[in-house]
Amino acid sequence: MTHPVRAASLTFLLLAAMCTTRAQDSTIIVIDHAAGAFVEAYRMHDGARVPVTARDFSGIGSPAVTIRTADPVKVVLRNYLTALWDARVATKEIESAEYELYRGLLDAVKPYAAELPLLLGVTATEREVPEPATLKVTAYRDSIASLRATTMWKVRQLSVAESLTPEEISATRQFAAQYLGGTSARPRLRFLDSLAVWYEALAQARVTKEVSELREQSKALLTKATQLERALIRLSTIDNTAALHLYARSTWKAGVGATVTIASSEAMAFAGLDTTLSRYSITVLPDPIARPMSALAVIYWAGDEFRSYSTERVTGGYAIRASKDDISHWSQGISFGVAWRFLDFRDVKDKGLAISVPELIVNPFESFRAIGVGVGASYAFAKLSVGALWIRNSALDGFSAGDILADPTLLRTKHVYTPRFFVSLGVYSLSF
Repeated sequence: MTHPVRAASLTFLLLAAMCTTRAQDSTIIVIDHAAGAFVEAYRMHDGARVPVTARDFSGIGSPAVTIRTADPVKVVLRNYLTALWDARVATKEIESAEYELYRGLLDAVKPYAAELPLLLGVTATEREVPEPATLKVTAYRDSIASLRATTMWKVRQLSVAESLTPEEISATRQFAAQYLGGTSARPRLRFLDSLAVWYEALAQARVTKEVSELREQSKALLTKATQLERALIRLSTIDNTAALHLYARSTWKAGVGATVTIASSEAMAFAGLDTTLSRYSITVLPDPIARPMSALAVIYWAGDEFRSYSTERVTGGYAIRASKDDISHWSQGISFGVAWRFLDFRDVKDKGLAISVPELIVNPFESFRAIGVGVGASYAFAKLSVGALWIRNSALDGFSAGDILADPTLLRTKHVYTPRFFVSLGVYSLSF
């Protein structure tokens, strides 16, 4: 075996061992049923018991705890006689604040998605309105309206039933399945994809009154079709029971809220003992390798002034003149940064230093479009950022300053994005 092959094999075995070890890690939370409280938390790592730090676990000695971990969480009950008590757990997803911030970032940069060709220096090509437009929208509208009415009637029938027979379950699943395609892991309403393609075609067509009306109609139909798809997916997996377990694990975008309920069993009632009910609350939060940071910022950009263009009457026609644009060097924006664990010292010292790389800054106003990338440093509630800011401005389209035009209406300009150095000072609106 050659040295490169041997090295690759050893690397693969090492990675496999690391992955196997990581899969076996778990966090254990202990409830003392007699004491009515959480009494302990620890991690199992490589078969060894490791204490959980106070930074990651709070609520010891109470019936409600919060823990920050990426491991699967297991609940252990002490002083709990299994013949006398029944334990149940109900879980729900809790959207993490970090994920909420990422969604806010996507909303902030969404206006720039349509102008991505400008950022890349590519001229977009307009499409004609697909034909026959009106007939296609009408066909989609009629199909969606008919199926929505049928599905709503089906759901209303099910809402008054306490349970279903196996035959009723099968019939309900078959009803939904006939309108769904895709895969079992990701079913799709059969005509939803074609409707989405149709909507995208309209979105790229040349803007006219007819196109604007068709866009609005298609957007409303797309919303209704998506709602219909979700309802049919739920009907396609209908059942009388759902499995409950005592494990909860957070993801990068969401935590888990769990309620453990301990109730008297039939044995307690048989013995003539009083029935009791205990509830314990567990909140499992993600422990990401990088935490997002957001701030409201004042931006200053440096560099050459931008130009605006007009025409001036001269002998032989109209000359193109360039003048200073009124784009201000000062603006406001929202900054989004990612603080990696090894650059984040806020847990070591309260209000400590954190360095965010990369740092994205966005101006949300139509009057001044700019998007920047850089690096940020924060301390307490303040954050300083520097980097490159791409600013939307005007440029001549096929002409140069000084060119002579036969008519001033022939002057054409286009939007371009030009980079400039920026510095910003921000105040936290949300950080972790």
